[in-house]
Amino acid sequence: LRKQQKFSDAAAMVMKAPSDRNALIDPDAWWAERRVLSRELVDQGDMKTAYRIVAAHAGETAANAADAEFHAGWY
Repeated sequence: LRKQQKFSDAAAMVMKAPSDRNALIDPDAWWAERRVLSRELVDQGDMKTAYRIVAAHAGETAANAADAEFHAGWY
């Protein structure tokens, strides 16, 4: 959905995804998708949804978790 520029629909789907690291097949890939989607939402002025997307990250690698926390603080 994000690649089709349906950012609101993509955000709704991502927010329904599990936030438990063990429930995800590749938490780092999920973080990458959340990061890209959140930046698209920021570009559209939807800071609230962008924050919700990154704040619900799934505790991936230490570097990605730090990146997620930075993004949440920035938004």
